[in-house]
Amino acid sequence: MKCCTIYSLSSSRNNQPRYIGQTTQLLKTRLCQHRNYAKRRQTAVHKWMFREQQEGFVISITSVCEQARFNLDEIEIIGLLRMEGVKLLNHTEGGEGTVGWRGNRGRKRPDLAARNRSNTGKPGHPMSDENKKKLIASIKGSKRPWLAQRNRESKVWLGRKHTEETKAKQSAALKAFHEARQKI
Repeated sequence: MKCCTIYSLSSSRNNQPRYIGQTTQLLKTRLCQHRNYAKRRQTAVHKWMFREQQEGFVISITSVCEQARFNLDEIEIIGLLRMEGVKLLNHTEGGEGTVGWRGNRGRKRPDLAARNRSNTGKPGHPMSDENKKKLIASIKGSKRPWLAQRNRESKVWLGRKHTEETKAKQSAALKAFHEARQKI
């Protein structure tokens, strides 16, 4: 059976465990990974970490169990803590996979297909024929100054040649670069 370390993440605010995880890495390495993920704030634990860090609290990692059985001991520890009333940010009951994940069952979401079929004129929704005709009529014959400006700016350097002085500077810089690469 594969062995791992079960750890908990807690804040210096109250030192209560808020997340239980398992790793085969060093705890210091795992904490660094969590801190990097907290910058993206995609899961509940990382949103919590980001908030705590913004408020000036320090997130610490603590070993709960060394030489633990992979997946099994994590599930047991999460279950025990939840029975004690600890509010954990774990989405699942533990272990790898999605055992215990309830998803978005509690939220009431409109049927996405029905929403996308509606003709409301919002971005991402199909337009009615009447709206399409109005849009085409408003664009036809109108001048687009931003296109003319962009075209003028891009044609400024069209067909121009570098001066001999510029060519010599570029050549010298390239030779210096190659010499430095050869020394390495």
